[in-house]
Amino acid sequence: FYLIAPKDTDREEEACMYLDLWHGKCRSAEIVVDRSSKSPEFELIASLEIWQKIVTKQIDPIRELLSGRLKLKGPKMKILRSRKTAVELVECCSRLDTLWPE
Repeated sequence: FYLIAPKDTDREEEACMYLDLWHGKCRSAEIVVDRSSKSPEFELIASLEIWQKIVTKQIDPIRELLSGRLKLKGPKMKILRSRKTAVELVECCSRLDTLWPE
């Protein structure tokens, strides 16, 4: 997975995190500067504001996918069939200490 927050009026650079997930395990996670360095099956793209609301459980990631505020590059049906996995990914992210821009 790439989790991407594109650059916007408040930030000059995009933020991109790579997650290597395999059969329920996270084999690695890292910040990526050059997206061509990896070739993940999925890219999830949303504004930093949407990411913050997803990670803090204010909004549902599947609903955001369906609304278009969270964009997916990759096999969408594979994600939609794995709702439990998506919920668990958000649960794991919500346990991380995170500093959000003000």
